[in-house]
Amino acid sequence: MGAVGKTSTITTTQETRHDADGTSWKEVVAHGDLTAKTTYAIFPGQTGYVSAAFTAANAQHCYIGVAPAGGVASGATAWLQIGGPCLDMVTASITSVVGEALEMHDGAVALAGGAAWSGTDAAFAIATEASDASAHDVFLCGEKILTST
Repeated sequence: MGAVGKTSTITTTQETRHDADGTSWKEVVAHGDLTAKTTYAIFPGQTGYVSAAFTAANAQHCYIGVAPAGGVASGATAWLQIGGPCLDMVTASITSVVGEALEMHDGAVALAGGAAWSGTDAAFAIATEASDASAHDVFLCGEKILTST
């Protein structure tokens, strides 16, 4: 069976793209202007995947994607990184240690608590370098997660 291509009613692929550098990506239609290296929720929409800003209101099942270095214009189709090594991912100013899990909690990237991958529902990345700033080098897990509140 062949892959379904883009049409007037299908705007993104259902497939995850895997690159030779160990990264993985989901194609989305941007819900608004996406800021470079910032995290966004990825949900299925009427014609393919769409991005969304995180809110603290509800726990949600979603992929977490990091916008590419150049950012993305509203309504444009783009690939957001969901897995593999990611440098300078934008976060709130938090202090992480190597191997510590990061999770999506109350609409923001937070530490999962503890210096090792804990497997919590909301965990989506592991710090690959210690940081006490608002940008972190991480390894993204590439799986759909359940955010926490």
